[in-house]
Amino acid sequence: MAAGSAAPDADRRRDPRRSITHGVRLQVIDPSRDITAPSRYQAVSRDISAHGMRILAERTFPANTPIRLAVEDDGHASDELTFHTGSIVWAHPLPGERRCLLGIQFGEGEALPTPA
Repeated sequence: MAAGSAAPDADRRRDPRRSITHGVRLQVIDPSRDITAPSRYQAVSRDISAHGMRILAERTFPANTPIRLAVEDDGHASDELTFHTGSIVWAHPLPGERRCLLGIQFGEGEALPTPA
């Protein structure tokens, strides 16, 4: 496994997850300057819970990378976004593909209502 120690399918979740597929824009936060880095990356959500989500991205990132996410709301126009901060908990490159599953933990105070 490239980053993080937990397996992506390990059931260590605090909250139930629901499957969703929304566009996600991921931006790395530069902790040394407390701003987001200029590079943005496109991804797709796979599932979400009150405290985190799993996304499919075109590249991997190290564990504990602080990020900002912009998630498209329920398939509406891309200008309708929900923003979250968080960090990469684990990264799992997909064999034979150039994509990676990423486990995201939302930042402190960013918990969402538990999905139904």
